[in-house]
Amino acid sequence: MEKHSRAIFPSGAPPWYPAFSNAVYTNLHSAAAGQESVASAIKAVASQVASLGG
Repeated sequence: MEKHSRAIFPSGAPPWYPAFSNAVYTNLHSAAAGQESVASAIKAVASQVASLGG
């Protein structure tokens, strides 16, 4: 596996990545725990992406 793995961002993560990653983690966890629906989690992540200019 070491021979085939590589960094996702060889030059370091882009500035928007921490906020995106946090939104994915937070909402995925909430949906998995039953605290929000999957649809709501997806909408929340999409909203975060939109606010980041994506």
